[in-house]
Amino acid sequence: IEETLNFDEDNPSGSGDWETLSSLCRENPGKICPQPDQYGGQDSVWAYDRTSRFVCRKRDQRDRKCHDYKVCFGCSFDTLCWTKWYNRDRPTGSGDWGQLSALRKENPGGDLSTALGKGFVCHIKDHRFGRCRDYKVRFGCSCRSFA
Repeated sequence: IEETLNFDEDNPSGSGDWETLSSLCRENPGKICPQPDQYGGQDSVWAYDRTSRFVCRKRDQRDRKCHDYKVCFGCSFDTLCWTKWYNRDRPTGSGDWGQLSALRKENPGGDLSTALGKGFVCHIKDHRFGRCRDYKVRFGCSCRSFA
């Protein structure tokens, strides 16, 4: 698996922050594989279509603001396997946190040692109704690490 990180096409002006695969591929020729099988973002939750875009719409946010998000892509060049599902915490306090770095500290070794990505965070402050669901996360990794 090869991962290309941190592409940022749009700024949170107008109706929000729109990070689209087609535009990012045009702006970064040869740097993103033609058919990514993982598409992720940093820091928060926003509306997305897994294959083509991440969108933070200001109208969906409680404070009517969007951060300037970056997205990353994962492209399989061998068989992709998945870790088990992890549920790190409940959505209390400031949100629901499923970051890979924290999960690795809490679960040393095992299937997280070769996992790719950053994980998942839901910030309560970013949602119109001021709540997050109780999310579970899992991560892609090379099947060679399971052999």
